[in-house]
Amino acid sequence: MEVSRGVDLAAVAGPDLYARNAFRLSGLPVDASARQVRRRTDEVEAAQRLDTDLDNDLDAVRDALHRLRDPVRRIVDELFWLWPETVGEDGVSAARHNRAVRAHRDALEAPADDPHGLVDQWLTVYETWREVIDDDLCWRYLADRVAVLGDPRLRPSVVERLRRGMPGLLLGVHARVAVGSVTGESDSATVTTHVDRMWASGFPVADVDRALVAAVEPHLARLRALDERARTVSGGPAAYREASDTVLRDSIGDRRVVFEVLGRDHPAATGVADVLASCVRECVVREVNGLAGHIGGSVRHAMRDAVRRLDEAAGIAVGRHVREDIARDTGTVLGNLVVALCESATTAGREDPSNGLIEQRRLLDESREPLRRLERMGDDRITQVRDEVVVTAFALTIAYTRATGDLVGAMPALHLMGELATDARVRGMIDDANVSLAAGPTLSFTAGPTTRGPLSFAAIEDACSDEPYEVRYPGPSPEPEPPAGMGSAVLVLCVIAALGMLALAALPPWDWSMIRYPLLGCGVIAFLAICSMVWRTMSRRY
Repeated sequence: MEVSRGVDLAAVAGPDLYARNAFRLSGLPVDASARQVRRRTDEVEAAQRLDTDLDNDLDAVRDALHRLRDPVRRIVDELFWLWPETVGEDGVSAARHNRAVRAHRDALEAPADDPHGLVDQWLTVYETWREVIDDDLCWRYLADRVAVLGDPRLRPSVVERLRRGMPGLLLGVHARVAVGSVTGESDSATVTTHVDRMWASGFPVADVDRALVAAVEPHLARLRALDERARTVSGGPAAYREASDTVLRDSIGDRRVVFEVLGRDHPAATGVADVLASCVRECVVREVNGLAGHIGGSVRHAMRDAVRRLDEAAGIAVGRHVREDIARDTGTVLGNLVVALCESATTAGREDPSNGLIEQRRLLDESREPLRRLERMGDDRITQVRDEVVVTAFALTIAYTRATGDLVGAMPALHLMGELATDARVRGMIDDANVSLAAGPTLSFTAGPTTRGPLSFAAIEDACSDEPYEVRYPGPSPEPEPPAGMGSAVLVLCVIAALGMLALAALPPWDWSMIRYPLLGCGVIAFLAICSMVWRTMSRRY
């Protein structure tokens, strides 16, 4: 935003536009001659030598007076300070200009704790400055000032360039105020108020967008630098973990500025957000790949922390493709976390099989949340990963039973695993174990298949031998006794049947029709009694 060669209005377009105004600090009028400027400079320097206390900071006043030696900087300071009341017809133009300057100064220096007051102030600022921009007499006066100064470094075209650049200058000042309200103690409502007033300023939309992007550019640059440093990291899992943590931690403040000032849907904000999220995702992927083959508590912790960082990256990402990539990798890491939990439980079970039930319960508790997340995500690996947990828990339970002989404690665990298992062969192994445990004092179990596609069942193979083994059953249950009186009843029925058959043989043929139905009933009853006795004998034996 240049108005003349070597002059950038962006350098003066800040919240301290009026606080650093040379005429305000020095107390000189905007039409002060070069002689007045030199005299005021001499007074300030003499006061510094004598250490005389003046109203303004002497160093700031001296620097302001030195800036007046630059004709372009001087004409900009004249534009943004109070003019003589004689400018324009009957002083109307001067009054219009001075009203805009006062409104602008008050808005920049007012406390930012009243968003509603800010709305009214900035409405007045943009309304009054638009009137000044449209007032030809104001710019004619400024052109006359350029002619009076007569400095060859100050080209006549500078006034017209200033006039065309006023919307961008005013918006640039306001944008930096909005950025400052984010980094300060103001709430989001204040930031939103500033940005909304800029969009409602009446200036071209392209000018508003350029001003906002320019104001957050230092923050965008820092975020891009974070991404570049993280992508150049090399080393082991710890290096990638630290790189992703650094990106997430050090980008918080700058991300907040960019998102609140531009909005998450702005192309500049979306672009840098997706770049950061992708950077974190790539670091996590490299870290997790570097953990392959490692087992132990540190791996479990690393996997959980990797999921946390991927979740934060998903909260940063805006683009759909980036979010999908992060979701896919999150499912992979969750699956790896469950596998790490299974490996850790298997190792602990080998070291002390008598703690198998404790390790089994810990495995089920720690894997519950990762499995739920995979299920909510609709991940295709949920069945395979769940069966990995079931198989490992099953192996731990069998190892515990072999080491302790506690079948009673193992039964509830096996029933639970039977409900959780989804693979048919896994359910078959668990059902076989349940039947064997319920059969009696001797448990025989032979390991089933050890692989199912990419899923390893090595844990079962370690816990179970190929040969049957015996486990002591605590307190075999006595065989059930038949109900009291059952034997006597059966004996009576048998006697009745025998008597009936004898009577049938003794009676003459003509009396057969009289007793055939009672005899048939007795025969049926006797047959049922004999069947009952046979069934009870067979069930007691097997």
